[in-house]
Amino acid sequence: MATSRDTLPTSPTLTVQLLAAGSLIAIASCGGLIPMAGAGGPVPLDSARAVAVAQRNVCGRPMPPSDTTCAVRGYQHEGGRYLVTLDRRPPAGNDRLIVALYQNGTRIVVTPVDSTTHRPSH
Repeated sequence: MATSRDTLPTSPTLTVQLLAAGSLIAIASCGGLIPMAGAGGPVPLDSARAVAVAQRNVCGRPMPPSDTTCAVRGYQHEGGRYLVTLDRRPPAGNDRLIVALYQNGTRIVVTPVDSTTHRPSH
């Protein structure tokens, strides 16, 4: 028979705290917490965040500048969108892509580019 010493105290506050902690753990285990600004939150997207969002969506994560598996060939901001050109090398891929970020990074369109017809600019 259970006595009052054998049961945990429960209260609405404790229950809410446990649910909130469990939710954060579940979100974090699904690929990490993404800052709202980098994923289309209330803070406007700037060029550095646009490049990071493009790399995360195409290559799996933002890459350091010295990494050549997902190199940034260029970026521009025009007409309310960012266009980021990425060169992927194995193991990420072996192609050139243009990543268009619309609506503060909430809508992303990836377009393959035939790199043999486009000469790199110096």
